[in-house]
Amino acid sequence: SKKTRNVLITLAVIILIFAITRIIPQKDFSEKYEGVDLTVLEEEGSARSYSQYLALHSSIPAAASPVKVNVLNYDTSKSTGVSLYKSYYGKDAVFTGDESSITWNINVPKAGFYNLEFEYIATPSRNVNLERSIIINGESPFGDAQSVFFSRLWQDGGPIKVDNRGNSIRPVQKETYEYQTARVKSQLGYEVDPYLFYFNEGSNTLTLKALNEPMVISALTLAVPEVYKTYEEYLAGFSTSPKDETHDEYIKVQGEDSVIRSDPSLFARYDHTSATTQPYSLKTQVLNYVGSDAWKDPGQWVEWNFEVPSDGWYTLTIKGRQLFQRGYVSCRSVYIDGKIPVEDLKLIRFPYSTDWIMNTVSDKDGKPLN
Repeated sequence: SKKTRNVLITLAVIILIFAITRIIPQKDFSEKYEGVDLTVLEEEGSARSYSQYLALHSSIPAAASPVKVNVLNYDTSKSTGVSLYKSYYGKDAVFTGDESSITWNINVPKAGFYNLEFEYIATPSRNVNLERSIIINGESPFGDAQSVFFSRLWQDGGPIKVDNRGNSIRPVQKETYEYQTARVKSQLGYEVDPYLFYFNEGSNTLTLKALNEPMVISALTLAVPEVYKTYEEYLAGFSTSPKDETHDEYIKVQGEDSVIRSDPSLFARYDHTSATTQPYSLKTQVLNYVGSDAWKDPGQWVEWNFEVPSDGWYTLTIKGRQLFQRGYVSCRSVYIDGKIPVEDLKLIRFPYSTDWIMNTVSDKDGKPLN
């Protein structure tokens, strides 16, 4: 029968494989690996976790003063695939290729934890993020430091057009080349704050090893870690308070009008499932929001520009919807002019909902912030 024939074929294949493995001589690698612990994965740097790394230096405080590094003065004897760029997009910088390694010798006045802050610009290449490994004083400080990412910059390649049926035509995404400043942080989202890196007092080395894509670096700073202000501390820095003002100015910024973004997939989209979206149309496709399932990876960001008619205190309300994972909460950080002004903006939560919700930024007690 057909079933019996299939069983016989299967048995014949098994016997053939067994016969081949018996005929082919098996090499003995025992001498090569004698004395080697094969249960340990050998790799450059440390396999310790970030929390274990912090615990090693738990008695050391965060740095109080930044240390600026002259990126042009790198150690040529320890660097490969690196060259100087004069006035590249207006700044002197160092070019590091996609198989490069660059080392700086850094004198640190006082031991402590620092953030690594780079001013960099991407170069035309394969349109993926830049990836580097960080090595301090000859070793990778913790496992996740062996692969950190730097984003590119993307924007619309032209204005939104409309076809002869009234449907919006989404512009193609194009990369824009500008210097940006970023502190090294987790790409897995486990840490909202930038990574802390420990440097000894005196002489240190910092190596940036390329894993993917070229990168041009114009500035490097061992930066003082951010200490976020409480809302009360933030208010104390101004001569006026929200209680002193009464105005009814209302500024609306459309989500689809973002000017720049970290990923080409974060383009404007359309939704016609809810009449609360603006603009709204049942008949045509009109772009009216940004994000969705494309905005799911830690580190992705979107930026909007807008004009404020007069100085003053405003509440911030974000209209959003997270309908992709029931029972989960999506979190976003809010930066104003490149900074997180108060601790409450470090983590804004969007719970699961099939409807668009108006999320007013508030304190832990639910009181709206200004």
